[in-house]
Amino acid sequence: MKSKTSYFSVSGTLIKENMRRFWVIPLLGFLTYFLSGVLPILMTYRDLNPMFSYISLCLHNQQPFFVIANVTLPIACAAYVFRYLQTTSSSTALHAMPFTRAKLFNSNVISGLTLSVIPVLLTGLILLAIHKPVYPEWSHFGSIGDYSDLNVFTAEAILHWMGVSLAVIFFTYALSVLAGILTGNTVMQILASFGLSFIVPALYLLGSCYADIYLYGYDTRDSWDLTIDLCPIVRSATDQGNWLFYGGLIFVLGLIILAVSSVFYHKRKLEHAADSIAFRFLEPVVCWLVAFLGMTMLGFYFGYLHSDSEELPNLLMYFGFAAGAILFFAIGLIIVKKSARIFNKKNLKSFLLFCLAALLFFLALNLDIIGYEKRVPNSDKVASASFLTNFGGFWNDGNSFSLEDPENIKRLAEFHRSSQHSA
Repeated sequence: MKSKTSYFSVSGTLIKENMRRFWVIPLLGFLTYFLSGVLPILMTYRDLNPMFSYISLCLHNQQPFFVIANVTLPIACAAYVFRYLQTTSSSTALHAMPFTRAKLFNSNVISGLTLSVIPVLLTGLILLAIHKPVYPEWSHFGSIGDYSDLNVFTAEAILHWMGVSLAVIFFTYALSVLAGILTGNTVMQILASFGLSFIVPALYLLGSCYADIYLYGYDTRDSWDLTIDLCPIVRSATDQGNWLFYGGLIFVLGLIILAVSSVFYHKRKLEHAADSIAFRFLEPVVCWLVAFLGMTMLGFYFGYLHSDSEELPNLLMYFGFAAGAILFFAIGLIIVKKSARIFNKKNLKSFLLFCLAALLFFLALNLDIIGYEKRVPNSDKVASASFLTNFGGFWNDGNSFSLEDPENIKRLAEFHRSSQHSA
């Protein structure tokens, strides 16, 4: 009878072996943090005030090498730790050893995660050991004024950087582990790791672009902010607000992703090692996704090239959509099949289904199936409202026209309804 705790068992031997084999990855990561962050501080340690901006840049994860390390470290660790899944011989040999799949998965996840976080922990400890008050000079603000007590090099700032970096690394690592389980070779795992990190914000941003084109009155002012929120890697370098809640959220999502990865790991067949995709049902998903992204890119590009024309943009844009769908669906098939022999009835059927889905997508936008353009909120339940105006080609941000008076809100709702009839 299987033990109830078998799914949470680990092997210390496997963890030590991974640490012994792949120690060079955290070493390179630590050198990246040290040479680009710690060393410049030590070189000017006697007077760090001129380094105010640079230290602030590092501790807000806006230093380019810090961003690169936060992304590449977890992806590299996951790729190397689960590399045995990508070749038939190593995958068969390791699974033939007296280890359960649960023990293999858990041990590799723990060792890879340990390798990923060591550089940040070491760098953070060094920064905590050498931190001292660093204040802005006159040149930073013109006049110090209220900024005279702005100390950027504090223990709190360092711990905050460590927490943000560890959260981003953990989430990226979880996605990379999932990518390694779903794919069958290292190149595909690395590509899928980057793809999974950015696919959700990319799809949302593209959806907002489609809505802006097809839905009259769609407001895109908050689209970019939400896109950033959907991508922890980008958010860590652009916004440091409310990271206690956000970091906890992506930590929980990372745990869920690892749980899903464990399920797929137990269902993965060893003979799919070296394939592009380890699960056949994902092949059409990848093809459709590549086709949609390529279709969108080429369609928007053609539409942008002739945006000054009054007659051609729609025709050229739809030509770009069609050409992009054909071209990138073929590219997607070549990727997942690892062959240029993609012309058969099965693939043609999948392409025709994609075309039907794309046609329904455009019809839904053109006909406003969700009723976005016709939806006007009940003015009695609206606390405040704002609207955009275009004077001489300049778009006002709307904040200057914020309305809170119930009568004004009611008139604005009536104006909204009247504009629908005249549009």
